[in-house]
Amino acid sequence: MANYLCEEKSSCANFQSAICLHCNLRLCLSHIAEHNKLIYSNVEDLSEELNATSQQLKETSEKSRIIFNDALSALEDWRRKQLERAEDIYKQQLETINVQRQFAEQFCQQLTQRLDQDVQQQLNQIKIQQNVSVGVLNFIRQTIQNVHNESTKLTDVFAALPKIGWERSPSSSIATDIRKISSTTTTHSSSETATKQCLPFRRLVQMFSNLSSIEQSRKDIDQHIRSQGPNFRLPILVCSFLDAWYRKAKLNQKVLLLNEYVLTIRKYLANRTNEYDILYGIQGFFYYIKSTSNKKKRLNASIFDKNQQGDVPAQCMMTFLLQFFINHHCITGKFIRDWYHNKHKNPYRGFTTAKQLARSFMQSITSELIGQDVRTVSISTMDAERMEIKVEPSNEYVEET
Repeated sequence: MANYLCEEKSSCANFQSAICLHCNLRLCLSHIAEHNKLIYSNVEDLSEELNATSQQLKETSEKSRIIFNDALSALEDWRRKQLERAEDIYKQQLETINVQRQFAEQFCQQLTQRLDQDVQQQLNQIKIQQNVSVGVLNFIRQTIQNVHNESTKLTDVFAALPKIGWERSPSSSIATDIRKISSTTTTHSSSETATKQCLPFRRLVQMFSNLSSIEQSRKDIDQHIRSQGPNFRLPILVCSFLDAWYRKAKLNQKVLLLNEYVLTIRKYLANRTNEYDILYGIQGFFYYIKSTSNKKKRLNASIFDKNQQGDVPAQCMMTFLLQFFINHHCITGKFIRDWYHNKHKNPYRGFTTAKQLARSFMQSITSELIGQDVRTVSISTMDAERMEIKVEPSNEYVEET
């Protein structure tokens, strides 16, 4: 009889009625019913797992869609910014090349006219008259030599031409650029506070101040810049140049320093890391004057205050320097306008002060005229005298690296 009893593990005494599809045991009707309930319970659990998995898959799919859409949007944004950047670089370099070319053409024309008027016409007159003095021959010879020497300055113009295009580092990638774009919002506020100072180097100021051996000083400056290697920064060179100019007590010395050493500034335009490096140097120059003046309460703080005529000497200086660098093809009107309206791109301190000083200059020009005057002019003592410059030099300089 035991072989016909229910095979439930609990030792049921009932007779077998059927084989359970749940456990394949021969069970009585009572235990068949209990096992059926267990089967339905498992079905409910599986249904819940199915619903949970389906919901998770749906959420993952939606999240993936958002992530891929964001990636595509970031890629499009990156593409647009790169195209805009390329267009901006193209326009800036095109303007620089055109300005330099026009200057070179006019410079060559001036030298040709000198040779024609002072040499060729003189020689033609000598041939006609069959008579000449030693003084005239010496004058002709000296003129030829002067024109030859001045023509070599064109190499500085060629050196100042912008480097075409930009290179990506081997480790750079689109993904890296996209990550940079996505993190721009979070890093923008910190980048504004991480501004650096642009201060003059003592050695460079001393070299620029040397007016007795200008050629030797130019060589010393070149050697110093070569020794800096990749650490060389054009704004520091400009700031030092202007500080040496500012420290000269006599107006004729100021004029001579500007006109003689501006070629050195032009020579290193090709080494600039930013189109606004000249303006950053000017900005740093005024920041340096104001900061040292405020620390030590020196007399030159008065250049930022109105004088008896109602002018602000520092403002006159800014107008003077901007026009000076425009005339010598170191900057253009477009660069000035972009610098003036783009504080968030400025990595150096002192922008607010410099912008206030440049306001008068910006109001005095029009977008059609600024930057198109390509005449090479010399700065006269009359121009400098209008600024009423008073100098009590500071001995604070940035430490050289």
